[in-house]
Amino acid sequence: MMSYLRPGLSFILAAALTGCGVHLNAASRAGSQPATLAEASQLDRAGYIKLSANALAEAVQAGHQDVVAKFVAFADGEDPDPAATREIAKAAKDATPELARIAAGGARVKLATKATSIRFPQDEAAHLSALMEWWYVNGHLKADNGAKYGFEFTLFKIGPLLHWAHVAVTDQKGQRFSYSREWIPPQNAADDRAKLAVDYAGQALSRLGDGRYHLGGKAGDRPLSLTLASKKAPLLIGGDGKIDMPEGKDSWYYSLTRLETSGTVDGQHVQGLAWMDHQWGPFYVSGFKDRWDWFSLQFDDNTEYNLFGFRAANGTAGARHVNVLKADGTGDHTHNFTMDRLNWWQSPRTQKFYTTQWKIDLPDQHESAELKAMNIDQELWRTVSFFKDPLPEYWEGAMEATKIDAHGKRIKGVGYCEHFGFGSPNGPR
Repeated sequence: MMSYLRPGLSFILAAALTGCGVHLNAASRAGSQPATLAEASQLDRAGYIKLSANALAEAVQAGHQDVVAKFVAFADGEDPDPAATREIAKAAKDATPELARIAAGGARVKLATKATSIRFPQDEAAHLSALMEWWYVNGHLKADNGAKYGFEFTLFKIGPLLHWAHVAVTDQKGQRFSYSREWIPPQNAADDRAKLAVDYAGQALSRLGDGRYHLGGKAGDRPLSLTLASKKAPLLIGGDGKIDMPEGKDSWYYSLTRLETSGTVDGQHVQGLAWMDHQWGPFYVSGFKDRWDWFSLQFDDNTEYNLFGFRAANGTAGARHVNVLKADGTGDHTHNFTMDRLNWWQSPRTQKFYTTQWKIDLPDQHESAELKAMNIDQELWRTVSFFKDPLPEYWEGAMEATKIDAHGKRIKGVGYCEHFGFGSPNGPR
C-alpha cells in the first residue's frame, strides 16, 4: 500500500522539478539536516497540475517529443480528469499544435470503460488512464555469509508525467538502513503498457518471459538485483480487487504474497521470501489527510495477511481491511482488527513517534499476531527542501512476526509495516 499525495498545496515550481535524488545510509544521515517541519506543504490535485505543467514545459523546451506523445495519448484516451489535463497543456500550448488543441478542450476523449475484474498478466503493466499507480516489493533475504537483509522497492507515478522511486535496504545484523528517494524526470521514466516493464532511471521492475519477475536498482550506495518467482495465485484485495479510497474514488489492488527470491544485495548472494503489491486507479490519494497503518505478514504455515487501516489526521481510526491468503490458496476478506502499540521510537531528525512493536488481534479469524521491528530506525525522511521532494516522511520497516492461531499455536513469520509518524506516542487501536 504505497501512496503519498496530500491536500492543500503551495508550490515553488522552478525548484520542485530539479532532478532530486536522496541517497542515504546510517553513516551519512547522522550529519545531515532535515527540512524543517515549517517548510512542509501538501500535495493535492492543484499540485499535480502545477508539477505536471512544469514537467511538460521542460520536456517541450528540451525537445523530448516522447514525453509530449505520452501526454497527448493520455489526454486522448480514457482521461479521468480532462479539466486538469487542459490546465497542464495550457502551460505549453504554444509549443505544438497538439498541446494547443488539448488546452482548448479539443482532446478526443473516449468514454471510460468500467473494468469488471483484474486480468492477469495484462493488468500487471502500467495503466495509461490511471491518475495514481504504484508497484511495491518488499522482502526478507539471507546472504551466504549469514547476513540478513530486508528491502523495500517502490516505483510510482501520478498521471503521465510525474514519477518517483523509493528503495531501501535494512541490514538486520549491522543495524544499518540505506535508502534512496528520487524524483524521476518523465524523459527518464519508461513504463510499458503491454507488459510489466517499468524502468525509472535504472530503478526497474519487469516480468520475465518465464513468468518470473526481476527488479534491479540501488538503495543509497547498496545495489540490488533480484529474481522473484510467485508460488501462489494473486490475492485480490477486498475480495474482488476493488476497494474504495478515503476520498471516495475506487482503485484496483492485488498482492503477490509469496515470492521465492534470489540474487544479490550489496554484492552478496542472497535468497529468501518477497511480497509484491500493485495498485492503480482514477484517484488522488490524500496521504496526510487520510493516513494509514499497513502490514504484509508471511508465516511459516504458508499463510499470508495484507492488513491496513486508514486514520484521520486527528488519529481517529477509519476503514480497516483484513485480507488473508490461506495455505490452500483460498482467500478471505473482513474488516475487523485492533492494534496495541507496545513500543515507540522517536526520530531524532523529524521528532515524530513511530510504533516499533505491535500486538494485532484478528477476532474474525480467532487469531492474533505479535510484531517487532528488526531495526527501530527505518524512517525514510527528507533531507532537502519540501519543494524539491514533495513526498511525506514515513516509516517502512522489516519486522519479526509471530502468529497465534485459533488453537493457541505460535507460528513464526516475517512482515513489513508502513505507517506515518505521530506527534506523541499515542495512536488508534
